[in-house]
Amino acid sequence: MLPGADRSVASSVAERIERQFRDPLQVAGEDMKVGASIGIATSPADGSTAEALLLAADRGMYAMKPAKP
Repeated sequence: MLPGADRSVASSVAERIERQFRDPLQVAGEDMKVGASIGIATSPADGSTAEALLLAADRGMYAMKPAKP
């Protein structure tokens, strides 16, 4: 949650988080690749309740995922 932030600020934060997951992590001597799925919703444009914002963020997250072949 980013109180007072607009969509461009939220997108910038999401991009920084995503970059942190690009390189594999070393766990017990093994490379582990992890990822993150991030959805963005802003109030009041996407809703004014927690439920509406979570639903909008979830929709946005799935819209950005690449289609499976």
